[in-house]
Amino acid sequence: MKREQVDKNLTWDLSDIFKTEQLYEKALDEIKEKTCDIVKTFKGKLNCYCTINTLLEELKDLYVLIDLTSSYSSLDYETDFSNKKAFERVSNFETIISKIISSLSFIETEILQNDKEVIEKAIEENPQNKRFLEKLLSKKEHTLSCEVESVLASLSTSFQAPYRIYNQTKLSDLSFDDVVVDGKTYPMNFNIFEGNYEVSPDTKLRRACFKEFYKQLKKYENTFASSYYSYVKQDKVLADLRKYKNVFEYLLSDQEVTIDMYNRQCDVIMEKLSSHIRRYIRLLKRVNGLSKMTFADLKMPLDKDFQKTYSIDDCKKMIKDGLKVLGKDYEKYLDDAFSKRCIDYVDNESKASGAFCASPYRVHPYVLLTWSGNMSDVLTVAHELGHGGHFTFCNREQSILNTDCSTYFVEAPSTTNELIMAHYMLKNAKSNREKRWIISEIVSKTYYHNFVTHFLESYYQREVYKMIEKDMAFDANTLNSIFKQTMQKFFGDDVELEDGVERTWIRQPHYYMGLYSYTYSASLTIGTQMCLNILKDKDVAKKWIEVLKLGGSKNPIELAKMAGVDVTTDKPLLDTIEYIGNLITQMEQLTDEIENEK
Repeated sequence: MKREQVDKNLTWDLSDIFKTEQLYEKALDEIKEKTCDIVKTFKGKLNCYCTINTLLEELKDLYVLIDLTSSYSSLDYETDFSNKKAFERVSNFETIISKIISSLSFIETEILQNDKEVIEKAIEENPQNKRFLEKLLSKKEHTLSCEVESVLASLSTSFQAPYRIYNQTKLSDLSFDDVVVDGKTYPMNFNIFEGNYEVSPDTKLRRACFKEFYKQLKKYENTFASSYYSYVKQDKVLADLRKYKNVFEYLLSDQEVTIDMYNRQCDVIMEKLSSHIRRYIRLLKRVNGLSKMTFADLKMPLDKDFQKTYSIDDCKKMIKDGLKVLGKDYEKYLDDAFSKRCIDYVDNESKASGAFCASPYRVHPYVLLTWSGNMSDVLTVAHELGHGGHFTFCNREQSILNTDCSTYFVEAPSTTNELIMAHYMLKNAKSNREKRWIISEIVSKTYYHNFVTHFLESYYQREVYKMIEKDMAFDANTLNSIFKQTMQKFFGDDVELEDGVERTWIRQPHYYMGLYSYTYSASLTIGTQMCLNILKDKDVAKKWIEVLKLGGSKNPIELAKMAGVDVTTDKPLLDTIEYIGNLITQMEQLTDEIENEK
C-alpha cells in the first residue's frame, strides 16, 4: 500500500511541530541567522566564565530550533523512503546542519583551551550548565585543534553516508518475491516478514518465508558489508585521531560507562543465560510437536492455537489501565499521547521497519511502528511511550543541554513500561493456558528481543571491533562466519542453523550507532529491577518519575543508583537472568498442569 492510500487517522501529525512548510523554512532561516550571530559575537572570545555562560544561553535557543527542524524533516522521511520531496527536505537539512556544525565547531575547542578553573567558575555561576561543561571537560585531552575540529565537523554528514547506504539498500532496493504455500500466495516485504511471518504459528509458512527472506539478503550482502566496514573503519580512525586507548574506549566515552560494564553484559549473558534459553527452546519444540528446531522457529508462539488479537482502542485502554501504577502525572501524559495523532500505526511501502520514538523538545513524542494487532504490538506501544514519557518529563524539567541521556540507561524507562504491562496482563489472565501464553510472550518478545537478539548482535559486534582494532579488514563472508559462530556458541545443539542465518547481522541498523546493541540488555536489567520494585512498593514509582525528570543531568550509574539499582556490580544482571529462568520454569510447570487437565 502506498503512503497516500493509508488512513490518516492512523498516521502521526507533524503539524504539531510546524503548522506549515513555510514555518519550517522560516525556522531554518532562523538557525542560519542565529549561527551567524553566535560566530560574530563569540568566536575568539570564549576566554572567561561569563562569556561562556552567555554563549550557552544562546546555544539553548539554537539547539531547540535544530531539534525541531531535525524531527520535522526526518520523521516525514521515515514513513516513506521513496518520497522524493521528503528525501530532498532531509538532504537539504543535512547540508545546512553540516555547515552549522562546522561553523560552531570552535565552541568546544575554545572552551577547552581555558584552564579548568575557568570552566569550574562558569559552572559555579550557572549550575544549570554543569553537566554540559563537565562532559565537555572529559573530552579535553581528546580534543584537536580548531582547524581539525572544523574539518571533522564539516564532514559529519559524510560520516553518516554508510548508514544512509544501508537504509536505502534495505528499504528501497531490497525486494522479495511472493511466497506460495499450499497454493496460496503471500506478499513479502521487510516489515511483513518481521511483524507477521517470522512469528507465524504455521511452520510451513514461517520456514518458507524465512527461506525467501534470507535468499534475498544474500543478493546485497556485499553492499551491506562494504557500508558497515566503512562505518567501523571511521570509528577506528577517529579513535586513533583523538588519542583514545582503543576504539572501545572511544565508543563508550559518550555512554559514560566502563569497559568492564560493557564486557560484563556480553560475557555474563553468554555464560549464564544460554542454558535457560535452551530450556525455553526445548519447551517450544515439545509443545509444538516439532521433530527439530531451526532458527526460523525461534520466534514462533509457544501455543499456536491460543492467540489473542487487540484493536488499537483495546491497546490504548490496556496501557492506560496497566500503567496507572506510575501515578497521576504519567496517566495525564498517556491521555495526551492517545488523544493526539502521536502514533504512526499503519504499514505502507518504504516505511521504516521496527519501532522507535522521537521526542522533539517540548512538543510531544512521536511513535512509529507497524500495527498487526498482537500482544507484542501492545507491548511495543507501551515500550515506545516509555521513551516518550521519559523525555516528556525530562524536557519539561531540563534545559535542552541536559536532555541527552546515555544509551546505557535510555532503554530502562521503555522496558520498565513493557514489563509492568506484561504483569498487568498476567494478573488479569483467566486460565493456566492464558497465563502460560502471556509468560511466553514476555520471554519470547521482551527478553528474547533484548537479551538474545540484541545480545547476539553485541557479542558479534565486539568481535568485529576487535578485528578493526587490529587493523584487519573484513567482507561479507567474514561477518557471516562471526555471526554463525556466535549463534552456535549460544544455542549449541538445540537449534539447527539452516543456510542463510549467518546473514542475520544485515537485519538491524544498530551497528551504525556505535556500541548500542548491548545497551538493550543493560537497560532491561535496570528496567526489570525497577518493574519488580514498583510492583512491590508503589512509592518506588514516585522515585522513578523523579529519576526520569533528571534526563541527562546525571550519568547512567548515578541515575540507576538513585532509582535503587547498583549497576557497578553484576548483581542486577544476575538477578535478572535468574528472573528469566524463573519465568521459563513457570512455563514448564504450567505446561505440565495443562497437559494433565486434558
